[in-house]
Amino acid sequence: ALIAFRIVQGLGGGALQGTVQTIAADLYPLKERPRIQAKLSTVWATSAVAGPVVGGLLAGYADWRWIFLINLPVGAVALWLVVRHLHEPSRPRPAARPRVDWAGALGVFATGSLLLMALVQGGVAWPWLSAPSLGLLGASAVLAVLTVVIERRTAEPIIPGWVWRRRTIASVNLALGAMGLLMVAPTVFLPTYAQSVLGLGPIAAGFVLS
Repeated sequence: ALIAFRIVQGLGGGALQGTVQTIAADLYPLKERPRIQAKLSTVWATSAVAGPVVGGLLAGYADWRWIFLINLPVGAVALWLVVRHLHEPSRPRPAARPRVDWAGALGVFATGSLLLMALVQGGVAWPWLSAPSLGLLGASAVLAVLTVVIERRTAEPIIPGWVWRRRTIASVNLALGAMGLLMVAPTVFLPTYAQSVLGLGPIAAGFVLS
């Protein structure tokens, strides 16, 4: 149940991050975006500091299920605010309905999943040079090539090729990817290290992450 709810939470959180940035860029002109991005960053920073502590308190004094259940009233309030205050500008309808690149999205998801499984389980569940590690890494490489082929042939790709041909955008994407890796990795390993190696409880582990 924990793994299943974490998958649902990850899908919602991942979609939410991209959607918020897209809506902000869609509603505000370029001159106002630094101010909006500052507000969004403030919310993210506050949540990043308070979230682990609240999660540790819930795990220590209540039940781990409340880590997910507490999001229901917060999400309900957020939905109410969106319905009440979000008003997108009217636009002329396109002649053709945009098509979703399901094949490309599935390729990106499958490639990332196999690569992450290889990196997380390698050296832990099996040796790095064992058949499972090499198989997962090889399969992720094949899927990456297949995804590139799909994106080149798709009329409306989920990752357009021009994103990587423009040096500025490509550099920013690579920098954001590296920054995300450095920021997300500690959130995964620090609580485990604090509890499994240092012997701390969930509350103390939450403060370590904060």
